Amino acid sequence: MNASLYFYICLLFICCVSFNSGEAQELPDSVKHKYESTSNDSIKADILNKYAFSVFRSSPDATLKFAQDALNHSKRSNYLSAQGKSLNYIGIAYHIMGEFDSARNYYNSSLQVFKLIEDHKNEASLYNNLGLLFVHNEYYKLALENHIKSLEISESLQDTNGLINSYNNIGITYETMGNYRKSIEFHKKTLTYANENDYTSAYYNSLGNIGINLNYLGIYDSAQNLISQTTAYFFNTKDSYGIAQSYSYLSDLYLNIAKEDSFLYALTLSNKYAENIGDKNLLARNLIRAGKFYFLKNKFYQARNYLEQSKDLAVEKDFPKIEMEAYMLLSQIDSCQNNFQQAFTNYRKGIELKNILDSKEIQHQLAEMQIIHETKEKDITILSLQQEKELQNLKFRKERIQRRFFILIIILGFSGTAVIVYYLLKNKQLNKLLKDQNEALGQHKELLEEEVERRTSDLKIALIKAEESDKLKTAFLSNISHELRTPLNGIVGFSELLKERAKPLSTDKLNKYASILSKSSVQLVNIIEDIVFISQIESGNLSVKTEEFNISNFLKEIKSEYSNEKENIDFILDIKTKDKNLLINTDKELLKR
Repeated sequence: MNASLYFYICLLFICCVSFNSGEAQELPDSVKHKYESTSNDSIKADILNKYAFSVFRSSPDATLKFAQDALNHSKRSNYLSAQGKSLNYIGIAYHIMGEFDSARNYYNSSLQVFKLIEDHKNEASLYNNLGLLFVHNEYYKLALENHIKSLEISESLQDTNGLINSYNNIGITYETMGNYRKSIEFHKKTLTYANENDYTSAYYNSLGNIGINLNYLGIYDSAQNLISQTTAYFFNTKDSYGIAQSYSYLSDLYLNIAKEDSFLYALTLSNKYAENIGDKNLLARNLIRAGKFYFLKNKFYQARNYLEQSKDLAVEKDFPKIEMEAYMLLSQIDSCQNNFQQAFTNYRKGIELKNILDSKEIQHQLAEMQIIHETKEKDITILSLQQEKELQNLKFRKERIQRRFFILIIILGFSGTAVIVYYLLKNKQLNKLLKDQNEALGQHKELLEEEVERRTSDLKIALIKAEESDKLKTAFLSNISHELRTPLNGIVGFSELLKERAKPLSTDKLNKYASILSKSSVQLVNIIEDIVFISQIESGNLSVKTEEFNISNFLKEIKSEYSNEKENIDFILDIKTKDKNLLINTDKELLKR
């Protein structure tokens, strides 16, 4: 059969095949139902992220759309884990589409999120993605550094999937560098891990990668067998990206062994799937392959047509190496057709591009150094954020300890007061209750002292790590402990006196001791109220209830209260006649304090 006729028959066959990726902009019914049945942004983000990841190889445009929607939901709910995944999937979509700068920005943003939340598994995955991206940018040193970082994290986590991806990607890096035997060595490690752990996708990817390297080494039979197995797997899994790449490598192999019909068939399929996923880089390279094929067949018209298309696409998408190769092949075609002036023009353009690419090597190195610098700065930023987070956690723990300490004091104070009141009401059981209360107070005293010592120790450890000004709070707590012991000692001391009496006390002494116990309890309650009041002021939680009232009447009330309490002290209140009706708007209770 004529090769050209075979080519057009293949093309007609491919056009009749239906592809689902173009229809992937709508969610499947089952996924759509889950998405619409909830109003929770976090759940919506998880649903969209899961679907976006499931279609990234067959439809990167759908991945881009749904990952962007998931990112919006995760931002609204402040769901950091979902944000990191959305940013990663957007980066993957741009990566497949050949938009490498956009892909790198999203990968780096995702990596920062996963570092911040200490998700090491996804952190390793991002290092792998960045490594593959640097391979495409020809930053091989950076690529290997990122893949090795991923490998080290995966080894520490004992993550089989992470190890498989890292070994595979290191193999791809060595393949791109032209070290095919080293590449095969790492792909065989991937193959072993994938086979032992039933990772089917990784297994067939490894077979294909080994086949590609064998093709470069000229071992064509084995290469064809392995790449064909991988291609069949991609067809079964409807992996458009894998199909496009596999058929592209098969076309290279068929070109090397001069299998014309197989070459045209493989190239046609690769182009169709490359167009389907929007891989312009692969399309441009395939056009170069077609140009070479027809050039070798001395079909210069067809060869020129494909090379011109490749050149135009390379100019549009900024693929300078492909553009240079197109000019060089066009120059050879012009020479074969004795069009020497045009041949010289195309050759000169190719040489100019080569010189530009050579001069860009220094810029390339500078760009690689700049990326390394940016990466270090981002690592420093992440470290700073992590330290700030730890400091906030420390402050929170310190405040929680203080709150518990104050609550304990209040509980103990009110507990002691309740016992005294109960004692006064139940006079017949006075001696027994006092004995029990003394024992209880003794235990409470020991517990309180132990708790104060333990809490004080914990606070000291926490305060060392916090701000220097917190030392004042430690002194404050010590003063509180001292103030509390004064009324408590009174309560305990007179309780002991009551307990030690052999005979029942007289009514006068009983009333006297009860009065002292009551005053000590009141003093304890006042101290606790002052502590709570100061704590409210310090924390900013003091509520102010303003009201308008007569200041003269207010002062008279104060005078009356103090005159009753202090009988031996005269209080004089001098209010001018003009000031008797003065009004003030403030919190009456706080002013009275």
